Amino acid sequence: MKTCRSVKTLLPTAALLSVFMSSCDNSTFDITETESETSCLNVITRSATGSKDLQTQVFAFDMDGTCVARTDADSDYHLNLELGKQYHITAIATSGTCYSIPKDVSRESIIRMTGNEGWAISSLEMARTDVTTSKSTSTLSLQMQFAVTCLTVELTGIPEEYDTVMLSFPDMGTGLSMSGNIETGGTVSIGLEKRGEVWTCDPFHVFPGTKDKQEFNVRLIKGDTECITAVSTNQTFKAGTPYHITGTFADGDFLIEGHIGQASWNTPENMTFQFGPRI
Repeated sequence: MKTCRSVKTLLPTAALLSVFMSSCDNSTFDITETESETSCLNVITRSATGSKDLQTQVFAFDMDGTCVARTDADSDYHLNLELGKQYHITAIATSGTCYSIPKDVSRESIIRMTGNEGWAISSLEMARTDVTTSKSTSTLSLQMQFAVTCLTVELTGIPEEYDTVMLSFPDMGTGLSMSGNIETGGTVSIGLEKRGEVWTCDPFHVFPGTKDKQEFNVRLIKGDTECITAVSTNQTFKAGTPYHITGTFADGDFLIEGHIGQASWNTPENMTFQFGPRI
């Protein structure tokens, strides 16, 4: 297979925003003053999107990272804990079956996407905090935050002879620990489909990378010939921030002009780039 490559550096016109935060609330709201040997912790979660359709699980870990209590996705969020001890609380919410959590979970267990491509259709939300059980009954309220990045892609003007268009993102996250740490080193690949004159795909979610400069490749394939265009940015994709990647091929020079910016939520902050091999 014949391959041609080009590499350009992407210069942002404005900084991208990171929205991903973990809650840090070491206090509980006391319901009753009656003390006992055990403490019932009632957990209330608030989705980042306000959706009531998410499947939420809540986990309590002791200071050694061992899971001592957990709730099922379809149960009430009540955790029976030992009175007078400190715990790490983690809540996980997703709208589908795109993520797997180990059965014998610990605080350093890794949440992974169930597919092999490194991306998922549905999003993932997380909230984390530490609590100390001081009363027999307490209530904890958690604000969920997005733990993944959402990407959409649109490419136009691609010559008719190309029958396959793909994007690949190296050095992306491969999983997320229950303590909120990203596991890195994976490559995300997504195939585009032609809809009218646009090569695009439905929105997809990825674990963000941790490097300062995010790279991605545009792969155009016709028969046994593949042209790969590499783009290097000065930013990394951030959890909680959706990005819209667009590009248009110019006549003659096989030139792509486009931008990366927030797809929604806040006012887009775009980066403009040009790249592509001459043909």
